[in-house]
Amino acid sequence: MKKDQIEKIRKKLRLWFAILLAVSFPFTIPWFHNLSSYIIWGFGACSMGYLAIDPKAIRRLLKPELWILTLPFLWALAGMVYSQDQAPGWYYIEKQLSLLIFPFFFVFGGGFSFAERKKVLFGFVLSLAVCLLIALVLSLKKNYELDQLRYFHLIFYSYHGLSSRIYIHAVYLSVYVGFAMFILLDQIFQHKLTFSRKNVGLALGVVYFGFFLTLLAAKMVLSAWAIVLLIFFFIKGKPKLGALVTLLAFVGFYFFFSSLGNKKTIQERLDMSMDSPEQIDWTADPENLDRTWNSLNMRLGLWLGAKEGIKKRPVFGPGTGDSDRLFNMELKKLGFEFAFSRNFNEHNQYLGILNTNGLVGLLFFALMFAVGFKVSKNRDDHLFTVFLTFLLFCFLTENYIEAQKGAIFIGFFFSFFFFTNDEPKTND
Repeated sequence: MKKDQIEKIRKKLRLWFAILLAVSFPFTIPWFHNLSSYIIWGFGACSMGYLAIDPKAIRRLLKPELWILTLPFLWALAGMVYSQDQAPGWYYIEKQLSLLIFPFFFVFGGGFSFAERKKVLFGFVLSLAVCLLIALVLSLKKNYELDQLRYFHLIFYSYHGLSSRIYIHAVYLSVYVGFAMFILLDQIFQHKLTFSRKNVGLALGVVYFGFFLTLLAAKMVLSAWAIVLLIFFFIKGKPKLGALVTLLAFVGFYFFFSSLGNKKTIQERLDMSMDSPEQIDWTADPENLDRTWNSLNMRLGLWLGAKEGIKKRPVFGPGTGDSDRLFNMELKKLGFEFAFSRNFNEHNQYLGILNTNGLVGLLFFALMFAVGFKVSKNRDDHLFTVFLTFLLFCFLTENYIEAQKGAIFIGFFFSFFFFTNDEPKTND
């Protein structure tokens, strides 16, 4: 078989592995989750297989973008050198391995064309749509088992009540849903906002995912999505339409959450979280969670603990292996038993990096995103820009790269967009 025929087969297999990988993201049921790891290595084998066809491709190791994209991981790995406690560090490293392997896969295997990229993205969108429907059906089943659906128990449909049916954290699922909505909106704009059948179908998809994004009730993701929506319309040249849609989104979100009888209103949560640290009883009974804690004031305690740790080791951090132990020590000093007894992380990606690998680690992380924004601007790739911006907002309240479902998602799609290899097309 000739080399060009082998290369053609390799590229086709690689595309199918990429589609399968995108399809696997929303599915976290145990057997499928294990299968996704094999898909990743199949994708990697097809990517790195290019070296067998052209051994001279080893020179691609000299590409500066490869090392810029892998710097955050490499610095975290270097943080093991000055860590006293190695075991937690290797667990941390293993979860972030995607931030290393995907840039290598794309550098050696090459990027996808925009036509191929569209197939991968729609594979992700369709898979997520099916996954959400499964979660809703399972929630209905649970509600029926309780009282034959005489009452609509929101606890089965909101936040973890919905996402736990498919074994995924509500915040990660919300990020997937928000990203899927931007994929569909980007396609609508590529068809110049005409009332074609395809655009109507895409718009219905946006409504479908918008329903689930609201139902999942991850408030920071919802807020980030609405803000980035305004940015999206602005870069698409429709700022007035964007302002109207964003305003309607915020109003809709506010009334939805304010109407939940078993949850504190947004204003109550803000009032509690604006108390000074001295006014909050960090040792309050965890069993009275709904009356004592909410996502805002819990994060306030975590951020205070992180701040104290960062002040002691601001430049290099305590090291990848020691960060969790030292962070928990700060929470104990604060008396925040509810958090350290559950081994919470910082719930802020920026503080998480500072508290682990210091200012140097954060600078490397910022450099990776800065280069991503530069590439998206040079290519006029609006979807890549929105993806990066959406993540930066979401990072304010969660440590996404410290969990595999976040690290694999970010590692794959970052490199997937970054290494797209031809000019975007404005229509099909």
